[in-house]
Amino acid sequence: MCCWKRAGGRKKAATVRGSPEGVTGMKEEEAEFQSESLIPGLPEDIALVCLARVPVTSLWGVCREWQLMLSKSSEFKFARQQQGKSELNWLYTLVHRSDGRYEWNAFDPLMEKWHPLPNMPESVDFQLTTPGSIGLSHSIQCVSTKSKLVMLAGLKPSTSKAGQNWSQLEPALNEPWIFNPNSCVWTKGTAIQSPRKWCVCGVVNERVYVASGCGQQWDMSLSKRSEVYDLDSDSWTLLPNLESSKFSGEAITAVNVEGKLHMVSGRGVFVKEGAIFCPVTSKWSKMPPGLRKGWIGSCVSINDRFYMIDEDLGKLSVYNKATDSWTTVLEDTKMKNLTNIVASDGKIFGVVKSEDSNAETDGSTLRVVDLTTSPPSIYTQRVPHGRVVSLQILARMNGKRGRGSDCAFDHM
Repeated sequence: MCCWKRAGGRKKAATVRGSPEGVTGMKEEEAEFQSESLIPGLPEDIALVCLARVPVTSLWGVCREWQLMLSKSSEFKFARQQQGKSELNWLYTLVHRSDGRYEWNAFDPLMEKWHPLPNMPESVDFQLTTPGSIGLSHSIQCVSTKSKLVMLAGLKPSTSKAGQNWSQLEPALNEPWIFNPNSCVWTKGTAIQSPRKWCVCGVVNERVYVASGCGQQWDMSLSKRSEVYDLDSDSWTLLPNLESSKFSGEAITAVNVEGKLHMVSGRGVFVKEGAIFCPVTSKWSKMPPGLRKGWIGSCVSINDRFYMIDEDLGKLSVYNKATDSWTTVLEDTKMKNLTNIVASDGKIFGVVKSEDSNAETDGSTLRVVDLTTSPPSIYTQRVPHGRVVSLQILARMNGKRGRGSDCAFDHM
C-alpha cells in the first residue's frame, strides 16, 4: 500500500517534451498543459476551480491532462490555495545503511517514488547505541516546519581519548542543519550555545524550540534551560527556564496543540512531570493531570487533538480536553512496536521497531494509520534503503538534484 492512498490501477505520468506552436512566455510543461481540455465543455478557469475541490489522490491516473495539471500547473496550485487546501506532503526518512552511512530520502506519495536528498553538510558517525551497554538506544533528533527540515541533536564518539574512556559519547551537532525542499539545499544555522546529546524539541510555525537535555556532561543549569531558534532570522533566543530538571533524561518530542508545546518527562505509567509552553506569553504552565497521567506512549497532534499510540499494546487513544481523559480509538496488533511517529492530514506514520540485524541491508517497515476512514485503516509501506532512524513530513522536494550531481527526478 502507498502511504497516503491505496496503490494500484493508475497510469504513469507522461513525459512532457516540447511546446505547442505559438505559445511563448511560459514553461514548456505549462504550455502543453494549457493546450489540453480539462473538462470538455467548461472553460479552463472554471474547470480548475472544480477540480481543485477534489482530493489529489482521486485525480491522479484518470487521464493525461489531469496528471499534467497535478504536476505542472501553477494555476491549479493557486486554485487549491484559494480554497484553503494544502499540497500533498512528502515523507522524509533518515536511514542508517549497511555501510555505516546515514542519508535522507523522500517519498512522493502521488508518484509512489523515492528520491534521494543531497548529502548532509558533513559526514557524522552518529551513535545509536552506547558501546558496552545492552538495550540502551539513542535518537537523532529532527523536526520539521511546513517548509524546512531541521536536524538538532544526536551523539557521536568522543574526539579525544585524553583522560576519557574511548566509548564516551558527545553531542554530534554544534548547530542545526537545515534542509530547504524548495531549493533542495542544506545549510548550517547559527550555533547553539550548548550543543546537546538529546533534548526536548518542538515546532510552532517557523520556530524550533529546544529545552532541557544533556550536553557533554549532565548539568543542572542546562537541564532547565529553554531557547528558541528562528529559521527566518537564523538566531537563537533564550526563554524562561523550566521549573524541573526531570526532562533531561532522554530525547523528547514536544507536541504542538492549539499553538502551545506540551511535553512529559518520559513514557510509561510511572510518576512523571508534564509541562506546557505558550509562545505568545513566553510562560511555562502545569499540565492537566489526566493528560499527563494518560500520556504513556508516543503522541502526535491531529486537528489540534492529542493522539497517542501505546506500542506495547498496539492501542491508539485520543485525549478529551473537556473531561481530561483518554479514550481508546483503535486496537490492532499492527500498531505494536510502532515508533518515531509523526502525523499529517489525518494520518499517523510510524516505523515498526525491529531487532533484525539486517534492517540496514533489507530496509524498514512503515505503518500508516488512516483516521480519515471509518473505521480507521492501517497501511504498510516498505523503506528499501536501510534502517529508518527518523521520520518527518513536510513540503515536497522541488529541486532537481539529489546526492551527487545527477538529476534526482524530473516530474516536478
